[in-house]
Amino acid sequence: MDDFKGLKSKMKAINLMKIKQYLSSSESLHCDIDAATPRRHPDVCSLSANEIPVVSLLIQGGYDCARLILEHLKKQLPVVVVRGSGGLADLLAYAYYEVSERPRGIQDAEYVENSLKRELSNKIAHHFPQLRENNLARNLFRDRIMECVRYSHQNGQVYLTVLNLHSHTCNLENLDEHLLRALFKSQRPDHTSWHAQMQKDLLLTLDWNSPHVAMSEVFLKDPSNKFKIDKDIFEQAITRSNREDFVDLFLRQGFQIHKYLTPKRLRLLFLRCRRQEFFRTVCWEGALGHGLITKFSKTFIDSDLNLLIEMCTGIHNFINSQEMSVNAMGMYTVDPSAAERKSLCILILWAVFTNKPKLAKLLWQHSDQPIHVALIVSMIYEKLQDYVNDSNVKQELYTLSREFSEMATSVLDASYRDSSCRAYDVLSEETSDWSYKTAVDIAANAKNRTFLSHTCCQKWLSNLFLGNIRIRDLTWGVVTFPQWFKVVLCAFLIFPMYIWIRFKMDPLHSWDLQIATDADSDDERDERDGEDDILIESNQGKESDFIRPKGSIAYLKSNDKISPFDFGHGHHREQVATLLREKEVFIHSPPPLYQMIYLMWSAPITKFWTFQIFYMIYLGFFSMAVLWPSCGNKELDIIVCSWTSLIVIEYIRRTYVLYKKYTSVPLFFKCLEILLIITFIILYVLGRILNVGVIFEPYTGKVILCIGLLYFFYRLIAIYLPISPTLGPLLYRVRLMVTVDFVNFMRMTMLVIISGGIVLQAVLYPDYPLTVELFRQAFHRAWFSLFLTPISELEGKDRCNVTKSLHNADYCTVGKYTDYTCPSTGLWPYLFAIQYFIFLKLILLTLLYALFSATASKLEAETDAIWKFQRYQLVVDFTNRLCLPPPLSIFSYLIIALRWIYRCLMCRLCKSRDEADINVFYDSAKGHRLSEKDYNYWRQLAQEYMREKKEAENEKYIVKKQMEIMMTITEDVDYQKKVMHQLKSRMKELDRMMNTSHVYLENIKHLTEKIQERGLQSQASIHVLARHTPYPGTRVQRYPVPDKYVPWEVMWTDYDPVAYTRPKSDFPGSLQPYVDEDVLL
Repeated sequence: MDDFKGLKSKMKAINLMKIKQYLSSSESLHCDIDAATPRRHPDVCSLSANEIPVVSLLIQGGYDCARLILEHLKKQLPVVVVRGSGGLADLLAYAYYEVSERPRGIQDAEYVENSLKRELSNKIAHHFPQLRENNLARNLFRDRIMECVRYSHQNGQVYLTVLNLHSHTCNLENLDEHLLRALFKSQRPDHTSWHAQMQKDLLLTLDWNSPHVAMSEVFLKDPSNKFKIDKDIFEQAITRSNREDFVDLFLRQGFQIHKYLTPKRLRLLFLRCRRQEFFRTVCWEGALGHGLITKFSKTFIDSDLNLLIEMCTGIHNFINSQEMSVNAMGMYTVDPSAAERKSLCILILWAVFTNKPKLAKLLWQHSDQPIHVALIVSMIYEKLQDYVNDSNVKQELYTLSREFSEMATSVLDASYRDSSCRAYDVLSEETSDWSYKTAVDIAANAKNRTFLSHTCCQKWLSNLFLGNIRIRDLTWGVVTFPQWFKVVLCAFLIFPMYIWIRFKMDPLHSWDLQIATDADSDDERDERDGEDDILIESNQGKESDFIRPKGSIAYLKSNDKISPFDFGHGHHREQVATLLREKEVFIHSPPPLYQMIYLMWSAPITKFWTFQIFYMIYLGFFSMAVLWPSCGNKELDIIVCSWTSLIVIEYIRRTYVLYKKYTSVPLFFKCLEILLIITFIILYVLGRILNVGVIFEPYTGKVILCIGLLYFFYRLIAIYLPISPTLGPLLYRVRLMVTVDFVNFMRMTMLVIISGGIVLQAVLYPDYPLTVELFRQAFHRAWFSLFLTPISELEGKDRCNVTKSLHNADYCTVGKYTDYTCPSTGLWPYLFAIQYFIFLKLILLTLLYALFSATASKLEAETDAIWKFQRYQLVVDFTNRLCLPPPLSIFSYLIIALRWIYRCLMCRLCKSRDEADINVFYDSAKGHRLSEKDYNYWRQLAQEYMREKKEAENEKYIVKKQMEIMMTITEDVDYQKKVMHQLKSRMKELDRMMNTSHVYLENIKHLTEKIQERGLQSQASIHVLARHTPYPGTRVQRYPVPDKYVPWEVMWTDYDPVAYTRPKSDFPGSLQPYVDEDVLL
């Protein structure tokens, strides 16, 4: 029992300490006026000066506190009583609970006067020993407590709230919520200005950071949902720290960000964060290069902010201040949903640039483009690492970048498993918000290998690589043709296209297919299985049917016609149609021939093989030009030079297109390669075609051609081989081995080669004159020892034996022979050669193999993802190439020139210069937006992902929470045990009192009967003197015996009289010798 009391007192002290810490850690709100912006600081008190809510908190308390509490209640101010803290708090909580449990409450006067007050007086005497003898003060104290209980409810409002520390439902960490709930329970409903009252209540919950109270006590007061959240309250929620739950609550209540986010407010948001260390050092000074005292210009959004976004994402003019203003006024440039979507993205970027990752994640949950936004945020965090010097901050940004990348990949994976067609659609989405870049393009710009290596992205790239064609897998018995053979054969011959190729039409140019596509509901799109044969339109993001024969049996879905045979409905019907199509050899009713040829030659896979074939033909001509004897063949040189010029022109055009559309493709080496090829063409023309002998000799021209031939052959490896799933990862490993491992190997080997070459030359030919031939021999011997083992010089030469040298005093000779070309033999040449070959052959070459093996094992896990990222670059490269390879590309240039002349004649040059320049080289794709149902689907998917992630994180702490709950329940059980023990003692005492009262009543009864008999002896009277208490001459109480048990005719098992023996010393001295000894002692 003592241990239990110690535990309870310890827990009580801990709870009181929590309250003290909470009260001491409350922030003092103050006003901070900025000279540049005369607005309130986000952490200032939001309530007006003339209306401050007051809540009294009673912890323990004494005699004088009762008067203060009563005055507060009379003034209708809420009071929170902490039961379990002792003193007045426990007394008031006891009285409040006792009254609350009575049906009539405080109106039950008999219970209050006869029972509650008496019990309350006993508790006062117990808790306040100094009031035991002062009846007047004790009764006054008791009456004040009862008055507090009487004023706890007034006019239907509750002004007294009790927190029970012994209850497991009471958590002092949420003390602010209990105080706010007590305040709201005491408020009087104001039906005239309810909107203003709700604004004040919401502002109060925001100040106290209690979103649960705001939801349960504020928003539930408006069941009609007429309450509109003020813009200033939302601004405080996003600018103040740890208010993300309020932002989530406001957005779920329907707050429109585009109505709030005007250019002026956005500039002020950044202006407030200017003093923040992260934005100032990383964004303002690091990325933008401004000084500390540089002020925000009026064009900060259109200039600095857009420049910052472009530096981090590559998106030009992401924010348009005029568009923001128009959307805020309700005059939308597109529609309200698009305006809300763009404003949410801008607010997410503000959270990222001001280092509010928690807010950015919460806003991301409400985005209907979760994949695009997560990739953009991941890219920004990745780029901002370059402007951070602190290693901890850099690691934090890297972690956030990986986290948002994982969010995008996980959402895509969830959609791919749930509805693969929606996943394909979102990867094909192109909107002006992201400069018409797809999610795959954004991931490539961010070099996000994890996202690009996802199965859905790779299938999307495969569909993009195939273009508007699909290659059929038809077997001719045991003969099966490879895919490249089918593509090449169909590209150069027309007839095989009718067998092996299926085409799809662009819905923009086919009204029937457009109508059929629009007629498909979203539910039907969700039921599509998303196999590889489903075609994803890269420009539209919607799937269109293949060109099917209108008169064939397999045509089941065109112009609402029904096939001659009923195959059922739904998916089974589509499977039957697919089987029928696959069994057909020829395709009935194909597109027009010119369209088939165009679709075939415009497919990236066709470009890949045709460009490769013509490139090999070009290398054949080039090889013949190099091998041609003497000064070469001028006609052949002109062909090779012209072909090379067309290749470099195509390369320049392709590089320009990549520069305009894709920022992920590196351009430095491409530009350098273009300059080298142009230089080679100039030297080719001057040396071989124009025969400018003054500058170049014929042999020099031959050497230049050899260098060019080697370059164009090696170039084939980097352009065409990486597309292979086998050679692609292998080539990446080889590149790292050459550029990293071999370079490190050569750095160590150079020391051995140089020193060994000099030493061997000196000991083998000590008298060789210092000429160019000496350095040639030393270089030849040292470097070719990597591949050969020259030991013939160590054995000597027979011809040198007849030319042994004779020492002359006038001339110093070191070697053994007069002929300095004769190698000297002996011990030292062997020793120097052996140490050289040991280092070079056994140690360094073995080290090179070890470096290669380590690199291969280290990149084994990443090679596949790296190759898939390179595959994207190759697919994009061939997608943006012309349909015809060099030298046939000259016809494509003629078509482009004629098209441009036609536009000039038709006065269609009214577009911007940038757009006109781009259209000279390629047709800009028209953007595609998903439907509103699709956007809602992606928003819900992002929220489900975050909910699952939060549940997974909570599972990590579930054991700790269970232990805390078990400890709380154990404390509650211990308290209940204590209460039960006290109750049991009270029941025993009550039972004893009832028995005593019973005996007293019977005694009174007997006395009354005797008085009524007037002294007459009654035969039925019972002897009662033996039951008088206490024992004669003592204070020991007798055990009370009722009348029915006196005759001892009824068994009484509970009879337990007091065993008392009067001490011998208490008897008179004359009687003490006759007193018997106590046998019990």
